[in-house]
Amino acid sequence: TKQRTVEVEKNGRTTVQGEQVENREEALSDQYPQTGTYPDVQTPYQIIKVDGSEKNGQHKALNPNPYERVIPEGTLSKRIYQVNNLDDNQYGIELTVSGKTVYEQKDKSVPLDVVILLDNSNSMSN
Repeated sequence: TKQRTVEVEKNGRTTVQGEQVENREEALSDQYPQTGTYPDVQTPYQIIKVDGSEKNGQHKALNPNPYERVIPEGTLSKRIYQVNNLDDNQYGIELTVSGKTVYEQKDKSVPLDVVILLDNSNSMSN
């Protein structure tokens, strides 16, 4: 079992730390802006530049600060898990939802989990 700590801040910034996770920064090419603004709350943010990336390679795009967002229903985390082609802006996103276990006695006593996930942080809009 591998354990990783994931932080998803309110602005969508995602950070992962843990066993066998390479802490690195990905270098954005000059075509990307230096800053941006979240459309939903009109809050400005800096684009994090990352050194040592390789186009068409598979590297973890990670930030070094651990976090896991806890809500009353459970925990949430989001991260970029690979960058394949910066020219075409291709990457993979992993969303993880862990619900709290709640049992309620019913006639048939069958536990039921329903998860609806909406990512509206706009953190991947650049």
